[in-house]
Amino acid sequence: MKSLSEIDRVYRFYAKDLTFRAAVVITTRTSRTICGQLQTSPSATVGLSRALSGAALLAAHMSEHQQIGLHFNGDGPIAGVFAEATYEGELRAWCGNPQVDAIRQQMNSTARLDVADAIGKGVLTVVRSVPFEKQPRVSTVPLVTSQIGQDLAWYLEQSAQIPSLISLGVLLAEDGTVQCSGGVMIELMPQSDNAPASPGTTTPNETLINRLEELAAKAPPLSSQIEKATNAEDLLRVYTGEIPLVASDVIHDLNFRCRCSQSRLERSLALLGGHEIDEMVKARKDIEAKCQFCGATYVIKLERIEDLLAEIRTADATRKN
Repeated sequence: MKSLSEIDRVYRFYAKDLTFRAAVVITTRTSRTICGQLQTSPSATVGLSRALSGAALLAAHMSEHQQIGLHFNGDGPIAGVFAEATYEGELRAWCGNPQVDAIRQQMNSTARLDVADAIGKGVLTVVRSVPFEKQPRVSTVPLVTSQIGQDLAWYLEQSAQIPSLISLGVLLAEDGTVQCSGGVMIELMPQSDNAPASPGTTTPNETLINRLEELAAKAPPLSSQIEKATNAEDLLRVYTGEIPLVASDVIHDLNFRCRCSQSRLERSLALLGGHEIDEMVKARKDIEAKCQFCGATYVIKLERIEDLLAEIRTADATRKN
Protein backbone atom coordinates (compact mmCIF):
# COMPACT_ATOMS: atom_id res chain seq x y z
CA MET A 1 0.00 0.00 0.00
CA LYS A 2 1.31 3.43 -0.96
CA SER A 3 2.26 5.94 1.69
CA LEU A 4 0.04 9.01 1.86
CA SER A 5 3.08 11.19 1.20
CA GLU A 6 3.66 9.78 -2.29
CA ILE A 7 0.87 11.77 -4.00
CA ASP A 8 0.44 15.53 -3.58
CA ARG A 9 -3.27 16.08 -3.02
CA VAL A 10 -5.85 18.04 -1.03
CA TYR A 11 -8.53 16.14 0.89
CA ARG A 12 -11.64 17.83 2.31
CA PHE A 13 -13.76 16.69 5.27
CA TYR A 14 -16.49 17.98 7.55
CA ALA A 15 -17.90 16.83 10.86
CA LYS A 16 -21.11 14.86 10.55
CA ASP A 17 -22.82 17.33 12.90
CA LEU A 18 -21.44 20.24 10.80
CA THR A 19 -19.56 21.76 13.74
CA PHE A 20 -16.34 22.04 11.73
CA ARG A 21 -14.78 21.51 8.33
CA ALA A 22 -11.27 20.23 7.75
CA ALA A 23 -8.65 19.78 5.08
CA VAL A 24 -5.53 17.64 4.74
CA VAL A 25 -2.86 18.47 2.17
CA ILE A 26 0.23 16.58 1.05
CA THR A 27 2.81 18.77 -0.70
CA THR A 28 5.91 16.55 -0.67
CA ARG A 29 6.74 16.42 -4.37
CA THR A 30 5.69 19.98 -5.11
CA SER A 31 7.80 21.32 -2.25
CA ARG A 32 10.74 19.22 -3.37
CA THR A 33 10.41 20.54 -6.93
CA ILE A 34 10.16 24.20 -5.96
CA CYS A 35 12.94 24.05 -3.38
CA GLY A 36 15.13 22.22 -5.88
CA GLN A 37 14.61 24.92 -8.50
CA LEU A 38 15.37 27.68 -6.00
CA GLN A 39 18.28 25.72 -4.48
CA THR A 40 17.10 26.46 -0.97
CA SER A 41 19.13 25.85 2.16
CA PRO A 42 17.48 23.73 4.93
CA SER A 43 15.83 26.63 6.79
CA ALA A 44 14.41 28.08 3.58
CA THR A 45 13.25 24.63 2.51
CA VAL A 46 11.25 24.19 5.71
CA GLY A 47 9.83 27.71 5.55
CA LEU A 48 8.78 27.46 1.91
CA SER A 49 7.29 23.99 2.39
CA ARG A 50 5.23 25.13 5.38
CA ALA A 51 4.02 28.19 3.47
CA LEU A 52 3.05 26.03 0.47
CA SER A 53 1.04 23.67 2.66
CA GLY A 54 -0.60 26.62 4.41
CA ALA A 55 -1.62 28.22 1.12
CA ALA A 56 -3.01 24.91 -0.16
CA LEU A 57 -5.05 24.50 3.05
CA LEU A 58 -6.60 27.95 2.82
CA ALA A 59 -7.34 27.50 -0.89
CA ALA A 60 -9.06 24.18 -0.18
CA HIS A 61 -12.15 25.94 1.20
CA MET A 62 -12.36 28.64 -1.43
CA SER A 63 -14.41 28.44 -4.64
CA GLU A 64 -13.55 27.52 -8.23
CA HIS A 65 -10.99 29.70 -9.99
CA GLN A 66 -10.08 31.58 -6.81
CA GLN A 67 -6.52 31.83 -5.54
CA ILE A 68 -4.75 32.97 -2.41
CA GLY A 69 -1.29 34.39 -1.85
CA LEU A 70 0.53 34.45 1.49
CA HIS A 71 3.42 36.89 2.01
CA PHE A 72 5.35 36.48 5.26
CA ASN A 73 7.31 39.70 5.31
CA GLY A 74 9.63 39.95 8.30
CA ASP A 75 12.94 41.53 9.23
CA GLY A 76 14.82 38.21 9.25
CA PRO A 77 17.57 37.16 6.83
CA ILE A 78 15.29 35.09 4.59
CA ALA A 79 13.95 38.42 3.24
CA GLY A 80 10.35 37.28 2.92
CA VAL A 81 8.49 34.08 2.02
CA PHE A 82 5.63 33.96 -0.49
CA ALA A 83 3.35 31.06 -1.41
CA GLU A 84 0.35 30.99 -3.72
CA ALA A 85 -2.34 28.35 -4.30
CA THR A 86 -5.47 28.04 -6.40
CA TYR A 87 -8.62 26.14 -5.46
CA GLU A 88 -7.79 23.71 -8.27
CA GLY A 89 -4.43 22.84 -6.72
CA GLU A 90 -1.82 24.90 -8.56
CA LEU A 91 1.05 25.99 -6.30
CA ARG A 92 4.09 28.22 -6.54
CA ALA A 93 6.41 29.95 -4.05
CA TRP A 94 9.60 31.95 -3.59
CA CYS A 95 11.72 33.51 -0.87
CA GLY A 96 14.03 36.51 -0.96
CA ASN A 97 17.14 34.66 0.21
CA PRO A 98 17.03 30.92 -0.62
CA GLN A 99 20.49 30.42 0.90
CA VAL A 100 19.52 31.90 4.26
CA ASP A 101 21.62 29.41 6.26
CA ALA A 102 24.75 30.95 4.76
CA ILE A 103 24.10 33.88 7.12
CA ARG A 104 24.96 31.69 10.08
CA GLN A 105 28.11 30.44 8.34
CA GLN A 106 29.25 34.02 7.85
CA MET A 107 28.72 34.51 11.58
CA ASN A 108 30.91 31.45 12.29
CA SER A 109 27.94 29.55 13.67
CA THR A 110 27.03 25.99 12.71
CA ALA A 111 23.54 26.28 14.20
CA ARG A 112 20.68 26.05 11.72
CA LEU A 113 18.29 28.96 11.62
CA ASP A 114 14.84 28.29 13.04
CA VAL A 115 12.05 29.29 10.63
CA ALA A 116 10.92 32.00 13.06
CA ASP A 117 14.49 33.36 13.23
CA ALA A 118 14.76 33.30 9.44
CA ILE A 119 11.49 35.20 8.91
CA GLY A 120 11.81 37.53 11.89
CA LYS A 121 9.23 40.00 13.13
CA GLY A 122 6.84 41.58 10.67
CA VAL A 123 3.49 41.10 9.00
CA LEU A 124 1.52 38.50 7.06
CA THR A 125 -0.24 39.86 3.98
CA VAL A 126 -2.96 37.68 2.47
CA VAL A 127 -4.17 38.36 -1.07
CA ARG A 128 -7.36 36.66 -2.26
CA SER A 129 -8.14 36.83 -5.98
CA VAL A 130 -11.73 36.25 -7.08
CA PRO A 131 -12.86 35.98 -10.73
CA PHE A 132 -14.58 39.06 -12.18
CA GLU A 133 -13.35 41.33 -9.37
CA LYS A 134 -11.04 44.08 -10.63
CA GLN A 135 -8.95 44.24 -7.47
CA PRO A 136 -7.86 41.41 -5.15
CA ARG A 137 -8.90 41.39 -1.50
CA VAL A 138 -5.92 42.22 0.71
CA SER A 139 -5.63 41.67 4.47
CA THR A 140 -2.62 42.29 6.72
CA VAL A 141 -2.03 41.03 10.26
CA PRO A 142 1.05 41.04 12.50
CA LEU A 143 3.13 37.87 12.64
CA VAL A 144 2.57 36.35 16.09
CA THR A 145 5.17 33.56 16.03
CA SER A 146 6.67 33.60 12.49
CA GLN A 147 6.34 29.79 12.52
CA ILE A 148 3.69 30.07 9.75
CA GLY A 149 1.03 27.67 11.07
CA GLN A 150 0.10 29.74 14.12
CA ASP A 151 0.25 32.92 12.04
CA LEU A 152 -2.31 31.54 9.59
CA ALA A 153 -4.63 30.52 12.42
CA TRP A 154 -4.27 34.04 13.84
CA TYR A 155 -5.12 35.52 10.43
CA LEU A 156 -8.32 33.44 10.21
CA GLU A 157 -9.29 34.48 13.73
CA GLN A 158 -8.67 38.18 13.10
CA SER A 159 -9.91 38.60 9.53
CA ALA A 160 -12.84 36.20 9.41
CA GLN A 161 -13.51 35.43 13.11
CA ILE A 162 -12.96 31.73 12.38
CA PRO A 163 -11.46 29.72 15.28
CA SER A 164 -9.13 27.20 13.69
CA LEU A 165 -6.34 24.73 14.29
CA ILE A 166 -3.51 24.47 11.75
CA SER A 167 -0.64 22.00 11.91
CA LEU A 168 2.16 22.01 9.31
CA GLY A 169 4.92 19.42 9.04
CA VAL A 170 8.11 19.09 7.01
CA LEU A 171 10.68 16.31 7.25
CA LEU A 172 14.04 16.72 5.51
CA ALA A 173 16.16 13.91 4.14
CA GLU A 174 19.87 13.69 4.97
CA ASP A 175 20.73 15.61 1.80
CA GLY A 176 18.45 18.49 2.83
CA THR A 177 15.68 17.74 0.32
CA VAL A 178 12.04 17.36 1.30
CA GLN A 179 11.26 13.83 2.43
CA CYS A 180 7.64 14.60 3.28
CA SER A 181 5.55 17.73 3.70
CA GLY A 182 1.93 18.53 4.40
CA GLY A 183 -0.63 20.09 6.70
CA VAL A 184 -3.92 19.74 8.54
CA MET A 185 -6.50 22.48 9.10
CA ILE A 186 -9.70 22.38 11.15
CA GLU A 187 -12.07 25.36 11.01
CA LEU A 188 -15.05 25.69 13.32
CA MET A 189 -18.35 26.48 11.63
CA PRO A 190 -20.60 29.30 12.90
CA GLN A 191 -22.82 28.24 15.79
CA SER A 192 -26.48 27.82 15.00
CA ASP A 193 -27.33 29.18 18.46
CA ASN A 194 -25.62 32.52 19.00
CA ALA A 195 -27.07 33.12 22.45
CA PRO A 196 -24.33 34.04 24.95
CA ALA A 197 -23.33 31.40 27.46
CA SER A 198 -24.42 31.80 31.05
CA PRO A 199 -21.78 33.08 33.48
CA GLY A 200 -19.35 30.31 34.36
CA THR A 201 -20.29 28.16 31.36
CA THR A 202 -18.76 27.70 27.92
CA THR A 203 -20.31 27.81 24.46
CA PRO A 204 -20.42 24.68 22.28
CA ASN A 205 -17.69 26.18 20.08
CA GLU A 206 -15.46 26.81 23.09
CA THR A 207 -15.96 23.26 24.30
CA LEU A 208 -15.13 21.87 20.86
CA ILE A 209 -12.03 23.99 20.33
CA ASN A 210 -10.75 23.04 23.79
CA ARG A 211 -11.20 19.38 22.91
CA LEU A 212 -9.41 19.77 19.59
CA GLU A 213 -6.55 21.69 21.21
CA GLU A 214 -6.10 18.91 23.77
CA LEU A 215 -5.87 16.32 21.00
CA ALA A 216 -3.42 18.47 19.05
CA ALA A 217 -1.21 18.91 22.12
CA LYS A 218 -0.91 15.11 22.43
CA ALA A 219 -0.31 14.51 18.72
CA PRO A 220 3.15 13.40 17.57
CA PRO A 221 4.96 15.62 15.03
CA LEU A 222 2.90 15.88 11.86
CA SER A 223 5.89 15.15 9.63
CA SER A 224 6.32 11.69 11.19
CA GLN A 225 2.61 11.02 10.82
CA ILE A 226 2.61 11.93 7.12
CA GLU A 227 5.52 9.59 6.48
CA LYS A 228 3.67 6.63 8.01
CA ALA A 229 0.02 7.34 7.16
CA THR A 230 -1.75 5.50 4.35
CA ASN A 231 -4.90 7.65 4.14
CA ALA A 232 -5.91 11.22 4.92
CA GLU A 233 -8.76 10.39 7.30
CA ASP A 234 -6.49 8.49 9.67
CA LEU A 235 -4.11 11.45 9.65
CA LEU A 236 -6.95 13.83 10.47
CA ARG A 237 -8.32 11.62 13.26
CA VAL A 238 -5.19 12.24 15.30
CA TYR A 239 -6.60 15.77 15.71
CA THR A 240 -10.35 15.02 15.81
CA GLY A 241 -10.51 11.80 17.84
CA GLU A 242 -13.73 9.80 17.44
CA ILE A 243 -15.83 12.70 16.13
CA PRO A 244 -17.77 11.30 13.12
CA LEU A 245 -16.33 12.61 9.84
CA VAL A 246 -17.66 12.80 6.30
CA ALA A 247 -15.21 12.92 3.40
CA SER A 248 -15.91 15.28 0.51
CA ASP A 249 -15.83 13.82 -2.98
CA VAL A 250 -14.01 16.95 -4.23
CA ILE A 251 -10.34 15.95 -4.39
CA HIS A 252 -7.66 17.85 -6.28
CA ASP A 253 -4.09 16.84 -7.00
CA LEU A 254 -1.51 19.50 -6.12
CA ASN A 255 1.12 20.54 -8.64
CA PHE A 256 3.69 23.25 -9.19
CA ARG A 257 2.62 25.61 -11.95
CA CYS A 258 4.22 28.90 -12.78
CA ARG A 259 2.12 31.26 -14.86
CA CYS A 260 4.99 33.35 -16.16
CA SER A 261 5.18 33.98 -19.91
CA GLN A 262 6.56 36.41 -22.44
CA SER A 263 3.16 38.04 -22.86
CA ARG A 264 2.72 38.50 -19.09
CA LEU A 265 6.11 40.18 -18.88
CA GLU A 266 5.23 42.54 -21.72
CA ARG A 267 1.89 43.43 -20.08
CA SER A 268 3.72 44.17 -16.83
CA LEU A 269 6.18 46.35 -18.70
CA ALA A 270 3.34 48.28 -20.34
CA LEU A 271 1.89 49.07 -16.90
CA LEU A 272 5.02 51.09 -16.09
CA GLY A 273 3.79 53.84 -18.39
CA GLY A 274 5.18 55.80 -21.31
CA HIS A 275 7.85 57.79 -19.46
CA GLU A 276 9.62 54.73 -18.03
CA ILE A 277 9.46 52.84 -21.31
CA ASP A 278 10.76 55.88 -23.18
CA GLU A 279 13.82 55.82 -20.91
CA MET A 280 14.34 52.15 -21.78
CA VAL A 281 14.18 52.95 -25.48
CA LYS A 282 16.76 55.71 -25.04
CA ALA A 283 19.10 53.19 -23.38
CA ARG A 284 19.07 51.22 -26.68
CA LYS A 285 19.24 47.84 -24.92
CA ASP A 286 17.15 44.70 -24.73
CA ILE A 287 15.51 43.96 -21.37
CA GLU A 288 16.15 40.67 -19.62
CA ALA A 289 14.01 39.42 -16.70
CA LYS A 290 14.12 36.24 -14.65
CA CYS A 291 11.04 34.71 -13.04
CA GLN A 292 11.48 34.48 -9.27
CA PHE A 293 9.19 31.43 -9.10
CA CYS A 294 10.65 29.09 -11.73
CA GLY A 295 13.89 30.75 -12.84
CA ALA A 296 12.83 31.09 -16.49
CA THR A 297 14.58 33.95 -18.30
CA TYR A 298 12.77 36.18 -20.80
CA VAL A 299 14.16 38.83 -23.14
CA ILE A 300 12.22 41.72 -24.60
CA LYS A 301 14.00 43.00 -27.69
CA LEU A 302 14.52 46.71 -28.21
CA GLU A 303 12.24 46.61 -31.25
CA ARG A 304 9.39 45.22 -29.13
CA ILE A 305 9.98 47.88 -26.46
CA GLU A 306 9.63 50.54 -29.17
CA ASP A 307 6.37 48.92 -30.31
CA LEU A 308 5.03 48.97 -26.73
CA LEU A 309 5.91 52.65 -26.42
CA ALA A 310 4.08 53.40 -29.67
CA GLU A 311 1.01 51.46 -28.47
CA ILE A 312 0.94 53.40 -25.18
CA ARG A 313 1.23 56.76 -26.95
CA THR A 314 -1.55 55.80 -29.37
CA ALA A 315 -3.81 54.77 -26.49
CA ASP A 316 -3.05 58.02 -24.62
CA ALA A 317 -3.85 60.11 -27.69
CA THR A 318 -7.15 58.24 -28.19
CA ARG A 319 -8.21 58.89 -24.59
CA LYS A 320 -7.43 62.60 -24.89
CA ASN A 321 -9.55 62.88 -28.00
